[in-house]
Amino acid sequence: MLESCPEAFHVFVYAPWEQRFARVQERAAGRCDIGESLRSADRTSAAYIRRHFERDWKDPHLYHMMISSELGAEEVAAVIVGAVEGREMAPLSRSAGF
Repeated sequence: MLESCPEAFHVFVYAPWEQRFARVQERAAGRCDIGESLRSADRTSAAYIRRHFERDWKDPHLYHMMISSELGAEEVAAVIVGAVEGREMAPLSRSAGF
């Protein structure tokens, strides 16, 4: 949606399968097939992005940054904020070919 907005900073936060599985297992407590639920959620996300934006949601070229949630929420947020702040302080670096 904000692909052409130069002020937008696109981030893809991902988690390893084991971490995703454990997180859902904690919440679901045996109510569903966790693996299938995760795969279904991924298919739904992929289909939504493909249908509405004609993009592959896992395409790394769509993002300025891809970061693993394994670092923890606080660290991930700090890295993203730091990147955005650095980008705001050095807008000329993009036009200089860096």
